[in-house]
Amino acid sequence: MYFPSPSSRPTRAARKSLAIDCLKLGPNPTEQMIALKRRSLGKIEFSPAKKSTPIKSVALKSTASKEINPPLVGYPGLGKNEIGKKAKKNDPNAVDDDTMCFASPSSRSNRAPRKSLSTDMGPNLTEQMIALKRSEMSPAKISTPIKSVALKATPSKEINPPLVGHPGLGNNEIFFAQIHSASVKYEEIIKQIQSFKGANLTVLHTPCDWGALEVFNLVMNIRQLNRKAGVTTFSILVGSGLESVHLFHEALSRQTKHVQFVVFEREDKNLEQPVQLLRDVNSFFLLAYFFAGCENEDQSKVTIPQMVRSGSTTCFHTTSNEDLENNIVHSLSEKGDWIMDLYCGRRELSLAAQKMGRNAVAIHDDPTSLVVLHEKASAIAKHHEPSFRIGTDGVILKLN
Repeated sequence: MYFPSPSSRPTRAARKSLAIDCLKLGPNPTEQMIALKRRSLGKIEFSPAKKSTPIKSVALKSTASKEINPPLVGYPGLGKNEIGKKAKKNDPNAVDDDTMCFASPSSRSNRAPRKSLSTDMGPNLTEQMIALKRSEMSPAKISTPIKSVALKATPSKEINPPLVGHPGLGNNEIFFAQIHSASVKYEEIIKQIQSFKGANLTVLHTPCDWGALEVFNLVMNIRQLNRKAGVTTFSILVGSGLESVHLFHEALSRQTKHVQFVVFEREDKNLEQPVQLLRDVNSFFLLAYFFAGCENEDQSKVTIPQMVRSGSTTCFHTTSNEDLENNIVHSLSEKGDWIMDLYCGRRELSLAAQKMGRNAVAIHDDPTSLVVLHEKASAIAKHHEPSFRIGTDGVILKLN
């Protein structure tokens, strides 16, 4: 029998590598894979090589009388589990149940490089270490994307700009304006009150220091204002003390020949006057009418339009100042007319107009008095118009 020389014999590592290649387990087989393959082929397992102990040559047992079992498809693990038995349907590199578990060399070259647990984690692996590593290497579960729910945007409420006027009965409004001079200009009013259509009735609460010249100039100013607004028929009611009646009458008569002396009796006037004297209960006014041809004194030559309530007289009996103002509005104007209350102070003629369906502009030089009227007018506006915003709507305008 031929025995090769020691120099020509293959080394121990080469013999082991040759024996493993004969098992056809592919690259990097584990010890378990080698042992399982050898058991299936009826061979005796090689013991792991140790550096200090030489490998003993063991005679192979005869396998003639033993039945060779068919190769296993899977790899048994802890318990009854196996790997490689079922292939994932969506994995192109996985092995199906109906095919061999080990791919051919040609198909193996197309696969991604296999990760080795031993090279990553070192020798002497425990089952817990392997399971933990495999769980880290397993494909991450695809989390269900969270549906973005579009939040319904709450439509912002449109904030309306503040109202300038104070609504009243019907579609009328009243306004408050502070003035810094004795003249009232149409351009200044129409700039801030677009609905202004001229003054059908003007009430002048004459300041104490005014004379005939101031009254004359103011009446001229109102005439020019109405001319620009297109109003040809209007009246002006001028308050007067008894000592000034003659002077004011002369100032008015220079512009119209139709002037009347009007007396308002008030039951609540001068209640504190000494009982030894007659109580003065009268308030005096001069009412001037302006219309086409009013400069002509002869009534037979002109047509006087209807400018007062039918049946009214030059003497009014009233119970209070409020009643007096209601009588002025009722007798000298119609619903929808415009009333201009000049140097009103805290008199409430504009509030009477608000309640009776007239439009009005209350003008004064003292803002404190206008604030008092504004607060009362806001309460009336809220009663007639629920959407009126007290504290927001209704402003005090500034003229000149």
